[in-house]
Amino acid sequence: MTTAGMWWADTLESFSEALEQTYDLVQERHPAVRHVGEWWMKDGLWCIQLDSWSHAAWSGSLENAAWRRALSIALQNASAASARQLSWRQVVTQHFTELVHRALLDSWKFDTKEQRLGLRLTTRELTTPGSFAWLEFSRTPTDIDEFRTLVEQVLEASAQVVFVGWTEHPSALQAALVFLRTSNDDESADQDWDFNEHDEDLVTEDGGSGPRRTQAGVARMLRPLLDSLESDAMVAVKATVGSQFPDVRDWALGLHSLVEAWRERTWFAPGHAIYIWGQQPIAYLLSSLQSSQIDPFLLMVSKEAEGDIFLSTDLSETLQGVLAANLNISEASRLLYLHRNTLMNRIERIRTQTGYDIRQFDDALILWVSQVLLRRRRDALPGSSVESART
Repeated sequence: MTTAGMWWADTLESFSEALEQTYDLVQERHPAVRHVGEWWMKDGLWCIQLDSWSHAAWSGSLENAAWRRALSIALQNASAASARQLSWRQVVTQHFTELVHRALLDSWKFDTKEQRLGLRLTTRELTTPGSFAWLEFSRTPTDIDEFRTLVEQVLEASAQVVFVGWTEHPSALQAALVFLRTSNDDESADQDWDFNEHDEDLVTEDGGSGPRRTQAGVARMLRPLLDSLESDAMVAVKATVGSQFPDVRDWALGLHSLVEAWRERTWFAPGHAIYIWGQQPIAYLLSSLQSSQIDPFLLMVSKEAEGDIFLSTDLSETLQGVLAANLNISEASRLLYLHRNTLMNRIERIRTQTGYDIRQFDDALILWVSQVLLRRRRDALPGSSVESART
C-alpha cells in the first residue's frame, strides 16, 4: 500500500522513528466504521484508524496509554489541517466516498448529529436550495481522460449543474458527483413536459403537488442532461438524486440522503434512469431493515407456498401490473397488454406457486413486500460485504 500524498504519512513515520516501533499498513475493503485516531486490539496487535479505508497495525508493544493518546491527537490534528487545505470539491467528494463505503455495510444507519458537520464549505458555487446527484456510467471507456473531459464539458454547459468531482465506484464504473441548483418555484408542471413519457412514477397526470411536484421538476431538469451525455459520450448513464437542502451548511445531510437513495434504487428500482430521494418512501423503510428482521418475515410468508415465493420475471410483472391497476383486472390487462384470460392464468399460477391470491389486497401487499426483500437479499449492493461473502 503506497503512502504517497496521504495526509497521515509524515505523522505516522515520525511517531515510528521516535519510539523505534514498526507498523504494517492495512487496507480493508470492508472495515468497521471507526474514527480517525481510534485504537483497538486485533490478533494481539494495537491498531489505529487512519482513514475510512486503512489502519496501521503496530508490531511492537504499545501498552503505554500516553503514547497511544499522543498519536491519536497528532493524527486528528493532521486530519483537520488537511481538511482546511482541501478545496470544497475535495472535501465533498472525500466525504461522499466515505459514506458510500459505509453504505456497503449491513450496519448502515442515519445519524443526523453526525452528518451536521462543523466544517463549512467556502464557496459561492453551491447556491441553495439544491441537491447532490450521482451520475453512474454503464461502462468504462478506453480513453478515460478524454471521456472525463467530454463529460465535464457537457456538465459545465448547463447553468443549473455544478460539477463537483469524479468519485470511486464499488463496481469500478466511472461516476461523477454533481450539484443541481433547484428552486421551489421551478416550472415543473410546464405543458411541454410529458410526465407519462419520461417519469410516470413521479407524478400524477395533473402534475402532482408537494414533494412529487419537486421530484418532477428535478426529473425535468435532468432528462435533457442525461440525453446529452449519452449522445455525446456514447454511454448510458443513470442519475441518483439526494434530497433538496435549503442551506449550504446542510451539505453533509444532502450527501447522506443521496447515498440512501442510491441504496434504494440499487435494490428497488435498478432499471430507472432517474431515481430521486423520497420517490418511493416504502423503499426507504424496507432498505432500513436488518437481515435479522427480514429473514423471519420471509419465513412466515413462505409457509403458505408450495414452491419458491420468488416470482419469475413474467409473474413479477403481473404482480406489479395488478397493483398499479388497484387490483382492477380489466385495467391490469390493459396496462400489461395481456388478454384477460392470459392474465387470469398468470394470477392462478402465482396462487398455485405461492399460496397468495393477488386479487386480494392483503395477499398482493404481502407478496410484493416479499419480492422486494428477496431481491434485496439476492442482489446485494455492488462491492458490499454481503456480496463478498457470496464470492
